[in-house]
Amino acid sequence: MRKISRHLVTTVATLALLTFANTASAGEPFHPFYQPAVDFFDFFFGWF
Repeated sequence: MRKISRHLVTTVATLALLTFANTASAGEPFHPFYQPAVDFFDFFFGWF
């Protein structure tokens, strides 16, 4: 069960990263569903 959930998390994270990259390169507004991820990226990369 742990392996399945880990795989699911990895898949979701990969899809979120791909969507983030595609949307950023396209210059389009983010879908509301991905807004928390965008806020996280802004917060996380704000430290660097």
